[in-house]
Amino acid sequence: MCSYDRAGLGLSDPRPAGVAPTGERFADDLHTLLANAGIPGPYILLGDSFAGLLLSQDVLRYPADALGLVFVDAAPPSSCYYVADFLPCGFGPPEPAEFGTAINSVSFGNRPVVDLTAVFETPDLARRSTDSIWADGNRSQRRKREPAARRRSSEARDHRRPDRRKSAAM
Repeated sequence: MCSYDRAGLGLSDPRPAGVAPTGERFADDLHTLLANAGIPGPYILLGDSFAGLLLSQDVLRYPADALGLVFVDAAPPSSCYYVADFLPCGFGPPEPAEFGTAINSVSFGNRPVVDLTAVFETPDLARRSTDSIWADGNRSQRRKREPAARRRSSEARDHRRPDRRKSAAM
């Protein structure tokens, strides 16, 4: 297992002056890090929050490197907004970053994808693979906001019919 902090975060050196923070740069940094460490691919990549965009960009730039993807409350490409031909994504310090518009149409093909969400209430990342699991951690929170009568009738239906029971294995 290997952990990566992008430039300026954690144990990583600061970003060199004059080097723009872009999705391509982040993918190149990760690719170089793994190559220089002598860690052979392909890899199962895991990312949370902003790293969802980094993993998506990595699949675009180095498609042969990713064997599978795990996203934990990861920002999907649809969380960015378009300005001209790039996507500025500001997730706070240390820097905003630019991602090309191609990231919004990234496909993970038949790579296994696990998408665990609580903040981003959409299976956007899971939909980009033909072999995916999406687990929504906020389902119980949303159910608490439902009217009690509706919640009880929904729960009763789920428990009376075995084919409607929700289950997940990890």
